[in-house]
Amino acid sequence: MRASILALALFAAWAAGAGGALAQETAVTLSARPGASESFVFDRPADAPRAAVILLPGGEGMIGVHVAKGQAVIDRPGNFLIRSRARFVAHGLAIAALDSPSDETGMSESFRMGAAHASDIGAVADWLRAKTGVPVWLVGTSMGSISAASAAIRLGSRVDGVVLTSSVSASGRNSPAGGVLALDLGKIGIPVLVMAHANDACPSSPPGNAQTIAERLSGSHRVAVRFISGGGPPKGPVCEPFGFHGYVGVEDQAVAAIADFILAK
Repeated sequence: MRASILALALFAAWAAGAGGALAQETAVTLSARPGASESFVFDRPADAPRAAVILLPGGEGMIGVHVAKGQAVIDRPGNFLIRSRARFVAHGLAIAALDSPSDETGMSESFRMGAAHASDIGAVADWLRAKTGVPVWLVGTSMGSISAASAAIRLGSRVDGVVLTSSVSASGRNSPAGGVLALDLGKIGIPVLVMAHANDACPSSPPGNAQTIAERLSGSHRVAVRFISGGGPPKGPVCEPFGFHGYVGVEDQAVAAIADFILAK
């Protein structure tokens, strides 16, 4: 609870300086599969987008997308990718900030690795491609990297690339199977960026595992590893979004590295 309150307070401070960058967001809900719906917040740059990204947050994946007074609202916006979504738009990328599906009160490691979750992500990818007409990438952070990597394996050419940041890649309470490194990463045939913060102290996402992940991506023709440094000061537990695990203080640098890879700068 303290971590959630802290995340909300810190996000409020960030948003106060972000001007009206979030004003054009819309909330979308798709019937992704029988008995379940998938909600996300969509935004796009004023000019034609150059690519689109599905942002997959960590933790249990619940960000609380809904509509209030005619505007899209995210109840829990503290995650690195979610609080940085306007930065992606500023780089010319359309975004879909994904919530957990309606039939999940919190996504486990096994659900993130499964076919149902990939089906949900695939439905959003198809919607984004139809809406924007541009390549669609998956961008995951922490537990969200499990979602991104697993969906990339299952969806194949339905997505155009994947970015894994602060990847959960070691066995722990929330990742008994071992996270990203438990997946058959050699089956990913699209470009992959693996990014970590050099000072990430979360035991579930050792920065050194970024290179190990990259080495297992034998099926991809384009793989890069990027380490971010600096930022801070970290606030809260080491695995929470306002530590180095969540690129606190270097959000601009981290998003720029992701956008440059996607746009092949």
